[in-house]
Amino acid sequence: MSIERLEAFYDDIHLISFSIIGGDLKPSNYNSNTTLHEKVDEPEKTIVVESYRVDVPDGSTKDDTDYFVSNIIRWNLESLACVAESMVSAS
Repeated sequence: MSIERLEAFYDDIHLISFSIIGGDLKPSNYNSNTTLHEKVDEPEKTIVVESYRVDVPDGSTKDDTDYFVSNIIRWNLESLACVAESMVSAS
C-alpha cells in the first residue's frame, strides 16, 4: 500500500502528476507525470506518455526499485485503459 499526493491535474492539457509520500513500499522521491496526446494521423487513438523520477531507497537495489516502479506504471496504464473504455461504451 502507498500514500500518494496529487501534485497537478490539468484537464485542458491532459496532464496528471503525483508523488508517493508514504506507505509500506515507499520508493524514495517518486514523482510521476502522465500526459495524453492525440495521435496525429489517427485522432480516435491516444498516445500515453508517462515519465517518472525515483531514487533508490536505502536497503534496496536499482533492480528492485525498477521492478516496483514498472508495476506502478502498469497498474496506472491498466486503470486508465479501463476508464477510457468505460467512457467510450457509455457514449
